[in-house]
Amino acid sequence: MQSAMSIGRALDLGAYWEGQVVDARFQLQQHLGGTPDRAVFLTELDGSKAAIKIVLATSSDPDTQLAAWRRAAELSHPNLIRILAHGRSQIAGKDILYVVSEYADEHLGQVLPLRSLTAGEAETMLMPTLSALSYLHGQGLVHGRLRPANVMAVYDQLKLSSDSVQVAGAARDREEITMYDAPESIGGRVFPPADIWALAVTLAETLSQPASAPTTKEATPYWDLPQPFADIVSNCLQRDPAVRWKPEDISARLRNPAVEKLPPRVDFRQGDEPERSRRWSPVIALAGVGLLALVAIVYGFLNRGSPAESSSPPPTAQVASRQGSDPLPTQGAVRNRVLPNPSESAKNTIHGHIKVRLKVGVDPAGQVSSAKFANPGPSKYFARLAMEAAQQWKFAAPTVNGHPVASEWNLLFEFARGGTDAVAEKVQPASVRN
Repeated sequence: MQSAMSIGRALDLGAYWEGQVVDARFQLQQHLGGTPDRAVFLTELDGSKAAIKIVLATSSDPDTQLAAWRRAAELSHPNLIRILAHGRSQIAGKDILYVVSEYADEHLGQVLPLRSLTAGEAETMLMPTLSALSYLHGQGLVHGRLRPANVMAVYDQLKLSSDSVQVAGAARDREEITMYDAPESIGGRVFPPADIWALAVTLAETLSQPASAPTTKEATPYWDLPQPFADIVSNCLQRDPAVRWKPEDISARLRNPAVEKLPPRVDFRQGDEPERSRRWSPVIALAGVGLLALVAIVYGFLNRGSPAESSSPPPTAQVASRQGSDPLPTQGAVRNRVLPNPSESAKNTIHGHIKVRLKVGVDPAGQVSSAKFANPGPSKYFARLAMEAAQQWKFAAPTVNGHPVASEWNLLFEFARGGTDAVAEKVQPASVRN
């Protein structure tokens, strides 16, 4: 008991470990969350953001856990989070295991407290999830931890977490039982049908929010789930794992032409700024075609500095016409705009307008030296495109006594189905505003 309490205290204080370096490679930059026996931090690998999970070695069998991560790192599927590194190290004198994975912009568990998904969104969430489960089960593996928090979005792709993947029949690494755990999991081992149970609970939860999610073996009518989801949930929550549907059964039910066509994906409310509780829509709406328009998470990881200048813009942007090359005016001017270029699939998710506001610092040479969000808007996907475009703008710097000086500008990017536009407004110095 004392050992368990010590573990809990150690990782409950995960934020205090920020700044520590794991294995002389991975700095713990920001504490993203955790449980009493593990914690997740933001880190970097080869200059790119990544997530690192640390687990006290005393809370699991180190050799078994490292072997499972080693096996998971060999997996290759577009709907599975990639494991980038794993190993054993020490932090503050404590023996730990760690696994480094792709950084996910958001997970479904952040959306459900705000609202449930529509039937159309749930269907397009299911398709890549079923694809990943079929891949795992076909290799004799199980996910083992399927739930909303592990249904993630990485840029334009929906993915399942991979760090819990293990060989079918392996012993559970935790003792507690949740509503996502199939009845047979109480025996301590996990097999593919347990993933199907967890998927059914997750599906019911996405359509009815956590308060109405199932906790029993049967899909009861008062959930009022639309078809075909009522059938799917009912057949996947059978207490006997042998009769539960498999991924191919679920896919077949979704394709059944006798089922009334599902309602279209949720629309943003008319207006300029869709509220945060609707931000999962671009992600789910594009999942079925393999491109997910990702949405905002509270971590401000997009707020990065200006990239090195190159001869051509990245593929996410298109260069607009120059604003002229006259001598530097006193008040400054925009010399070159770069407009974001979202995919057609992403634009089709927009109803009304999506606005992203940034403030950029400009050096005397007219280059963007800093950029930060004034309002990132409801979607991290569109916010990321706006940030990447803003960092490439060029300005004619204002002058004081004939000498160019630094300046600040407010940029407004406006996304609509018909196209993208941007306007700039110079921030007046305090002495001028007053």
